[in-house]
Amino acid sequence: RVLLLGATGFLGRAVIKELKELADIKILCSSRNVNREIISENVSWFFFDYSMGLDTLSEYIDKSDVIINCLGELNDESKMPFVNFEFVRQLSDMIIKYERKKWFIQLSSVGCYGAIDSDSNFYKKIDEVSPTNPKGTYETTKTFADEYVLSTFSSQNLHSFTIVRPTNVFGVEMKSYAIKALMNVVKSGRFFYIGDRESVSTYVHVDDVAYALTCILKKPSLSMNNIFIVSDDCPQKLLIKCFSDVFGVKNKFPVLPRRLIYFLIMISNVLKVRLPLDNSKFLSLTSKVSFANERLKELGYSPKQSIYKEDVVKSLAKRWGVL
Repeated sequence: RVLLLGATGFLGRAVIKELKELADIKILCSSRNVNREIISENVSWFFFDYSMGLDTLSEYIDKSDVIINCLGELNDESKMPFVNFEFVRQLSDMIIKYERKKWFIQLSSVGCYGAIDSDSNFYKKIDEVSPTNPKGTYETTKTFADEYVLSTFSSQNLHSFTIVRPTNVFGVEMKSYAIKALMNVVKSGRFFYIGDRESVSTYVHVDDVAYALTCILKKPSLSMNNIFIVSDDCPQKLLIKCFSDVFGVKNKFPVLPRRLIYFLIMISNVLKVRLPLDNSKFLSLTSKVSFANERLKELGYSPKQSIYKEDVVKSLAKRWGVL
């Protein structure tokens, strides 16, 4: 019996659709907005808002063997300390008090590693044992939560944990417009590479993250008390070629000097002139950092919805009105 927290979120909905196909799993779904569209014999719903306090969760935790936490705050920095860290701290403390074995699966982020920074123009591969070095509020609060889970569950012998760290999760219902904006730039023929054509794109489809959870649940002996990166990295030039093919434009985009683009961004910051390309996008488009998923592959995981596949790109572009 699986307790799924944040079941109607971007990731939570994908997890339900994936897990409900497993005959030997019963799913208890919590949400502030009960999604009656997802109905199945092995799916049941109950109302929960994290502002209500965790006491209201106790009976559902008691009924569950596995607790999957998909709750997280990505946009509102004022809510991040509580949702991303304090809630996880309280939840961990509650779980380890039960006398029947529980398995806590925490959804985190590769942002914990802080790898996409000023040094990310150099080739670097991050794996699960790489040191954490978070930069922003979201990444820091997620890292604090992970560290608390690790220390709490490692200090006892009954209950287990798994921490799952996806790269940039994408899908048709994603709130970020970064991929849509990149599609439009390529479609218009205004795209350009920065520095060289060797950067790495680090996107993974939301359905593949949900599938990764299935692989984890099916092999508890290998998954418990472990950390897994979920990635599907590809060379940026492969992604741009796919976009070009889908939109029918020539894949002959120029390479502009890295220092020139960086200088223009710095000048725009000083003059407070808004450019389509800010420092965050600059780092992302020039990064040569990749994330390993060999540990997850040992569980039988293999991405199915890669962003460099034409059918996936066409599906996204049609839903977003780009194609």
